[in-house]
Amino acid sequence: MKFGSQKNPLTQVNNQNQEKKQDKNNGNKKLATSEIIQKYREAGEIAKGAKELARKVTKPGVKVMEVCEKIEEYIKLKGGLPAFPVNVSINSIAAHYSAYIADNLIIPKNSVVKVDLGVHIDGFIVDTAITIYFSKKYDDLVKASKAALDAVINNIKPGIKLSLIGEIAEKTITDFGFRPIKNLFGHQIKRYNLHAGLSIPSTKDKSWYDSKKKIEAGKIYAIEPFATTGVRGLIDDGPDVSIFRFIATPQGSGVIINKAKNYLLKTGILPFSPRWLAEDINSVKEAKNIMKDLKILENRGIVYGYHTLVDVDEGVISQHEHTIRTTKTGVEVLT
Repeated sequence: MKFGSQKNPLTQVNNQNQEKKQDKNNGNKKLATSEIIQKYREAGEIAKGAKELARKVTKPGVKVMEVCEKIEEYIKLKGGLPAFPVNVSINSIAAHYSAYIADNLIIPKNSVVKVDLGVHIDGFIVDTAITIYFSKKYDDLVKASKAALDAVINNIKPGIKLSLIGEIAEKTITDFGFRPIKNLFGHQIKRYNLHAGLSIPSTKDKSWYDSKKKIEAGKIYAIEPFATTGVRGLIDDGPDVSIFRFIATPQGSGVIINKAKNYLLKTGILPFSPRWLAEDINSVKEAKNIMKDLKILENRGIVYGYHTLVDVDEGVISQHEHTIRTTKTGVEVLT
């Protein structure tokens, strides 16, 4: 998932504070590497089950709200927490569409749907995505992003340059007759930090990333190539915002600040949905009130709203994603 474009020094402070809070709750116990790996694996198993559920519930005529709610509830029932709101991004929307409060959008016929989900256990996050589609004319498009993901994972290892990863992904996608999305990236993951540094490209165009950077051993990375029918292979911000993240701790008092503090207690520092703040998710009035509050907080620099990401040529997009752990010799696919 793409929640990393907003740069803010307070983000890292909040991540560190969340880690300290979690460690305090565990009696200040420093987790062993084996314990950390086990938490990632547990989150990965939940994510695998969530993807299988996504395949069952994502169908034409079904509400996006139903898909999001069922998958998020499954993650919680299995002992994890959503690392971000489930994304259900249709056709030319690459990412960042999650159901609004009182959202009536349904999955269209003949559509291409990216279901992107994250799971965390004690802040140890996995991030994964699949594309579900309902027209045979998109067979090769969907195969392109899946083949690119497989090709990268089959070749990735400590020491490999990002430029080579980009070349592998792009060649795989273009061999199917499509374009990679140049300005969407995979990413390194750390505890409570979905985008923690290194960006993993799907293009050989080195103007978009630091091509000399290399993959390191003992790290967690999300690999997520996007393939598009669009001519330029680029996305831009769309008009909708249904996902937010706290980028500063609310200070002081007052109605809005007190609400913000309450929101932060409910959602934590990872991306969240306004749905998670609503008592009645079908209340249009409550939706308007919550969105008004969040807009005020955004203007104050307390929360950041993520726009949907849309193909600039209105091309149809497919996506596949796994979270991996790098070892000394290769990788472990966690999702």
